[in-house]
Amino acid sequence: MAESRVVKKRLNDSYRCGYCRQHFNKLEDPRTLPCLHVYCMSCLVTDIGYRKTLIKCAYCGKEFHDTTDPTTLPVPKLGDPIEYRSPPKPPLIPCDVCEGKTRAVVFCVEIQRKLCTQHQKNHEGHMSTYTDMRHQFIPIDVYAASPSRYTTTKCEHHEHHQLIEACSECHQRFCIRCDGRGQCENETEGNATLHNITSLSKLSVELRKSLTDKIKTLSENISVLNDMSKDAWKELSKIEDEVKKMVARVNAVADAQIEKIRKRATNLRLEIYGYLKSCTQIVDNYRIELALSKTMGRQSLLDTVQHAVDKFNDAGIVRDYREMSEKMEKATDIGVIEKCVLPDSILVPTYSEDSLGLKLLQPPASLQSVGLPVGYLCFTVNISADGHLMCRTGEGVEVINRDTLDTISSVKDTNTTEWWEIIQPEGVMVGSWYNREEKTAEVSLLDPNSFEKTRSLYKHSVDGLFTHYRIAQYFSLVYIVDRREKQLVVCNLVDNKIQKFPLPEMKYPLPVCILPDSTLLIGDWTVDGKVRRYKVENTTLTLMWEFPLISGPNSIIFDPTSELIHICTSRGPLLILSLEGKLMQTFSRESLGLSGENRMEGMAVYNGDKVFLVCSDGLRRYTIKY
Repeated sequence: MAESRVVKKRLNDSYRCGYCRQHFNKLEDPRTLPCLHVYCMSCLVTDIGYRKTLIKCAYCGKEFHDTTDPTTLPVPKLGDPIEYRSPPKPPLIPCDVCEGKTRAVVFCVEIQRKLCTQHQKNHEGHMSTYTDMRHQFIPIDVYAASPSRYTTTKCEHHEHHQLIEACSECHQRFCIRCDGRGQCENETEGNATLHNITSLSKLSVELRKSLTDKIKTLSENISVLNDMSKDAWKELSKIEDEVKKMVARVNAVADAQIEKIRKRATNLRLEIYGYLKSCTQIVDNYRIELALSKTMGRQSLLDTVQHAVDKFNDAGIVRDYREMSEKMEKATDIGVIEKCVLPDSILVPTYSEDSLGLKLLQPPASLQSVGLPVGYLCFTVNISADGHLMCRTGEGVEVINRDTLDTISSVKDTNTTEWWEIIQPEGVMVGSWYNREEKTAEVSLLDPNSFEKTRSLYKHSVDGLFTHYRIAQYFSLVYIVDRREKQLVVCNLVDNKIQKFPLPEMKYPLPVCILPDSTLLIGDWTVDGKVRRYKVENTTLTLMWEFPLISGPNSIIFDPTSELIHICTSRGPLLILSLEGKLMQTFSRESLGLSGENRMEGMAVYNGDKVFLVCSDGLRRYTIKY
């Protein structure tokens, strides 16, 4: 088989991409392969996407394994040297008359023979001498390119005759002996429109033209589809670039977060080791103190008495017994030596965003009383969203300055309304009050400026004034403890839905507190009361833990700064719990300066280090020392 020759030429506008067949002047971002063949970028990207690890040239078939990134290939310019493959030399086609001894130059369509130059002349002379017909001669190279196109077909009904006619409607072919009109398909008697019988060559020209037009249309469609494919790959390339940027950003943020976590973990470890170090120092000092106490006469006394027991005679023992016994009794009494007490720190989860999610929790060491104007009497106290105190007094609810107790604003009781409590932790003001005329208890949303009721949330008939509600609010949810019905009521401020959860385990549910994870604490206000932590899940109230035997818990506060729970009791101590319900510290009434019948009625904590206690003799303020 003859091979094509490689010819180097200059790049011009007629050059076509080996894949999409677009001319060079229409190629987008063309690139040159090492074999000097030019392709558009999108076609190369498509080829790599298909072959994964290599590019294969459609012209010469060479494979390039090291060229998988088309962007690194050079950009061609008009006039650059490139490789063209010249068509191979035509093979030797022998003359049918000479029986292979001479090269044929033409093909006669009528006699279906390949003829050399001499036999072509003889054939033409014969036709001009004996007939008036002229046969059609086809150059042999044209014939060799598609022999089947010029080969005539014999009639299947008359094997010695060629097909020379055809129907333009049904495309049946006929020889000179066929009855064309009688053999056409779909023709019926009496049909006014007969099929058109025409020359086979003429019909072939028309059909070729029709097919050529369709080829052109299909080629245009293929070009459009190629453009759409290129556009899709371009969009995908853009997305790949964006994805790379996004992944790089994620990695950078992740690395930064990991570094922050490492630093936080290091600081927390140092804090924990510091806690161990402080405990070790306390124990070392305590042992030194014990050692000093031991050496201050005790060891020598022990040696003296042991010597007497071992060496003295009977008279000596009797003589010195009383003195040695009294000294031994005094030395044996170690009640004056206090027990070593170590700080009780625990590792607990934390809600702080700048932490590791864990925190070394240390209980407060003491509460120091800070002077306030004497004699401000109130029944409840809450911290407003702007840091002021909201107190229930004998005349209504007042908003006062936390340092001077000066009144900022107030809402007074009326003949029909008696206020119980107003809270404003997140900017939404909620109040509970009693309607004397209707004998109903109600919880409503209030206007922060005028204290006017804007929307009723929960309302219930009551028998007496002492059955009021305790309320808490967390974003769009308001929690109401109805101690008369022994139930928790949850009001959704967005969809106005109300859910009720019974509290059958509690005798007198009263204080309620919301934690940052949406769990809540509810206290049972009895002599042998308790505090329970619940999780609200859809239609169920799940108990998480219980802290028992609290005498009359009437106020529960969570301090987000220290992440500790403060529980105020009527006649008992002030308790400090962790979020897991572990007792961290107890402040007795004596340490708070309370005596006799002076009771704690309520409490508020501000900024982690300020505690306001509502007592029988007035409002008190303390500073927490850690």
